[in-house]
Amino acid sequence: MVAAVLANKQDLTRIVVPRPSLLQSAQVLHVKLGCLINREIMYVPLSRKTPAALPLMRVYRQNHSRMCERGGIMITVPEALLSFRLSGLQQLADGRVEVYTAMVCFQDWLDIRAKDVLDECDVSLAIRMQLIYPSGTQASVDGHPVRWQVIQLLLYRTQNFTTAVQSRFRKSVEVVDCLGGGFPLIYLLRKDAEGYLIELLVHDIYKGKCRFLPCADFPFAIQDDIFRYISGSSVHSELVRKLTTFFKDKQHLMKATNLLRGLFAHRILISSLKKRWNVQYGLHATRAPIAVPYHAKGVPSMAVDWGHPDVAIILTCFSFYYQGLDITQFKQAFEQLRKMDDPSVEYARWVFPRAPLDFEDYNTVNAEDSWQLD
Repeated sequence: MVAAVLANKQDLTRIVVPRPSLLQSAQVLHVKLGCLINREIMYVPLSRKTPAALPLMRVYRQNHSRMCERGGIMITVPEALLSFRLSGLQQLADGRVEVYTAMVCFQDWLDIRAKDVLDECDVSLAIRMQLIYPSGTQASVDGHPVRWQVIQLLLYRTQNFTTAVQSRFRKSVEVVDCLGGGFPLIYLLRKDAEGYLIELLVHDIYKGKCRFLPCADFPFAIQDDIFRYISGSSVHSELVRKLTTFFKDKQHLMKATNLLRGLFAHRILISSLKKRWNVQYGLHATRAPIAVPYHAKGVPSMAVDWGHPDVAIILTCFSFYYQGLDITQFKQAFEQLRKMDDPSVEYARWVFPRAPLDFEDYNTVNAEDSWQLD
């Protein structure tokens, strides 16, 4: 009824539905609006794989304009709307100004004339529906590898602090130990446990327990400033100026401080801890070894990625903590180890505190030996 009223031949009406319910929604619209009141229903698929050729974009616009003039209804999915918006910007980044102009002009027309009706809006507006269009050559995230190492250190400390949090707030956190002594499954149920965990981690850093930000080596005034900066939800500009000045010649320390502020003050760590492995995130068998969103339990997304790099790093760590390594990944790890300047030192960290029998020394390990590998 809403779609029939909005499709007044002046505005373009679009019904936005999740992809799993696309076929069913199209059938319902066809019966209710197409058969009964003779309204035209159209679905135009579009994704990043759609070639952004100028003739094709003209046909795309003509279809929408015709539906608007006839009082028809477009049915689409959230990914298609986001893909078209981002594809126009992608054309500009690639230097295809003519195609960019056509797509952006049509997007401006859609912003004015299109009236969207969202079905299952909790799904369509969920954060996992965002799209990322990377361009250019692949590069490491800013602050690599310290960005990964800081997060891994915090997760290690989180594992150590779960007992203290659980003993103080028994009904606010649930910890399920994994077989074989792996990383436990942590379920934060209330905010009091979340706040206490952050408090323990912040004080741990304040005491100089983070080698990537040695607070114990800084003046006391700077230590207090760092404490307020990484734990406070809002900070004064004067505090930011003092830290920026102090770390002027130590940009890697400033990056680590900003990373900790994002993880603690903006609750990126807590938000990631509250997600459920193999239900909301996990690894994909054929994609890059980075955690991806899951549509349902055991159903990874085919193309969607986590938009925030720190969230992706945290969930990737959890995915490997819970799932472990397969043989191929195990071989890749040793290949990377072999390329390091001093692989024996890194190997000692891997097998700490006790290596498997007869494999205490890196020089005794031969990753090509199938017996040793098993």
